[in-house]
Amino acid sequence: MISAPRRQLAALVAVVALGLSLAGCSSSPDSEEANAAFCTNAAELQVETTKLQALVIEGNSTLADVQAQADKVEAAYNETIEAGEDVAENTVSDLEAAYKTYEDAIAAIPSDATVDQAKAAYRAALTDYLAAVAKAHTANGC
Repeated sequence: MISAPRRQLAALVAVVALGLSLAGCSSSPDSEEANAAFCTNAAELQVETTKLQALVIEGNSTLADVQAQADKVEAAYNETIEAGEDVAENTVSDLEAAYKTYEDAIAAIPSDATVDQAKAAYRAALTDYLAAVAKAHTANGC
């Protein structure tokens, strides 16, 4: 038979161990929430980028249509990066680098480019960017 002080000590050890194990797991829901927020935003970024790509491919879209959708892509990108602050750093870094490449490609379109030339440049930039967004989305377990 175990004496009362030993039972109390065993109970105290069990309570402390349980408390420590729960404290160790407490970051898990936070990281799961951060990952879920990143995944939601990355999915929205994919949707908005795909819409922009569709506009660029269509023959009847105007520059104003393309610019309005490009603004939505930028907003979705910013929300994704903000949501990604608590997820894998390399995933966010890769996404930032891909967006910079996309922005540089769009900025490099000459002001005297024809509509077809501008659309071709957008198409090329968007194809690469969409691949990077999809990679970031899947790399984070989304």
